[in-house]
Amino acid sequence: SRMLFAFRAPLSLRPGQSVTLRYVYGMARPRRIAGLVAKYRVARAPLNTSERTWAAYLPKANFGARWRWVARELAWDGYLLRSATVYEADCGEHTITQGGYYQYGLGLNLGYRSWLHYLLPITYSDPELAREILLYSVSLQPRGSLQFPYGTGPGCTAFNLGTSDDFDFWLILAASQYGLATRDASFFNKQVGFYHSTQKATVWEHIKLAFQHQESLLGPHGGYLAGTTGDWSDLTPKYLGMTESMLVPAQTAYAYPRLAQLADLRGDRAFAARLRASAA
Repeated sequence: SRMLFAFRAPLSLRPGQSVTLRYVYGMARPRRIAGLVAKYRVARAPLNTSERTWAAYLPKANFGARWRWVARELAWDGYLLRSATVYEADCGEHTITQGGYYQYGLGLNLGYRSWLHYLLPITYSDPELAREILLYSVSLQPRGSLQFPYGTGPGCTAFNLGTSDDFDFWLILAASQYGLATRDASFFNKQVGFYHSTQKATVWEHIKLAFQHQESLLGPHGGYLAGTTGDWSDLTPKYLGMTESMLVPAQTAYAYPRLAQLADLRGDRAFAARLRASAA
């Protein structure tokens, strides 16, 4: 690519004189740009404010002098994860993306399992962001096939890459993590639409449909039918001939009892019993 993104600001300075230049770049609705520029034009010491805010947010630990590097790594990882947050205006929610060439080269938010994976620690540091990730993920459930897409493209549209056998698991694990950590049982009563449908269901009903779809994939050998894309190890059906994933049953055997605990918290005893039976 032969491209250059440059700003030019001709200046003449007297000896000892200093000038601070501020640049704002990004993508926004036209009607919002003037307000955003005005906001940051008058902001006092925005870099210092950002540094203080990050310092207050990041996890801090002390494992002793020998393990000081672990504490530094924990803070760095906390920053790296949270700073990958992206707001998708067409969806109206924030997610955490893998970034890299997926986002900046292809313009895609890949993939579905990643958002829910990142949610697991974010539940404890930023529960509001965890709720948004759950809403973003649930809203992509199609009413007919119940097969979640591989990710999203521009305009919050589904990006499909065959069929995978672990997306329902990741939603179940993430929902369990959020619900059990926060005890926010009322969140699951929120109505959320299906992808490209006028029909709506509660978050809890969406999760129960995810469980239904996950169990519909059980194969003759006790694993889950891999589909065309497979589990997290993408394209193993194509390149290795995998027909059933044996990793995902191990994952659901862990996640189903956790979701059963959340079902108990919500008073859904019948569903809790079904989850425990499936896990067994």
